[in-house]
Amino acid sequence: MLATTGSDDLAGGVATVTASRRSVGIPIQERLLTDRFLELSSAVIRPGTGRTLYVIEEPELGGSGRPDLVFVTMQANALAKYRRSGLHIPSAAAARALDPSFSGSRIGVSPSYGATVRRGAAARGWGDVDSERIADLLVDTLAVEAKMRDWRRALQQVSRFRRHFHRSAVLMPQREMPAESGRSLDFYGCGLLLQGERDIEWARPAKPGNPSIASRLWLLELLVRGLDNGTAYRLSDFRKRSNASR
Repeated sequence: MLATTGSDDLAGGVATVTASRRSVGIPIQERLLTDRFLELSSAVIRPGTGRTLYVIEEPELGGSGRPDLVFVTMQANALAKYRRSGLHIPSAAAARALDPSFSGSRIGVSPSYGATVRRGAAARGWGDVDSERIADLLVDTLAVEAKMRDWRRALQQVSRFRRHFHRSAVLMPQREMPAESGRSLDFYGCGLLLQGERDIEWARPAKPGNPSIASRLWLLELLVRGLDNGTAYRLSDFRKRSNASR
């Protein structure tokens, strides 16, 4: 049985870290929870040899919600090359227009807008093959929704955005979870991360999904924008700042 960890315990040792992070709609205790998770996450998220783990805070997914944290695994040199290319996706709708598997009304924009986006991309040498190749730069993506107690609310939010990621998970303090929560998590293919003051575990693994090319293209764009405006960073850089602030 997992013991319950109080929120005051979670706050210990991470208050100095939170000062460097933005707060957009996350209650203070959930922000402390996610800060501590960033410090402990190497125990449950491993990018693999030659890959780098990036974090995006509360990315706007174009009407599909806003996860608290998104982890993106990819090669740093591949990301640097993409940024140097100057390619830019103006919106989530434009990303759908660039996805060769989307057509007609599935794009969610007018045919004229979709055609304009594709013509502009073609003028820069971007074709259907390039859309798939660029989307494949994202080796793995994990969206995390943090809640102190309300796992039902967390799942409601996950249900809105989970299709955009390889994996999704609910993050909560260590506690005994009702059997009902397991059935609901399995229904959505959602993982459960339970976090103590000094450790973290996958109480239920996340079921792998297959996000569309459009979703991955837009997430890559959000990563680039976040690196420019400070809402995204390498996880290793966060840990360095955290250690330096102690």
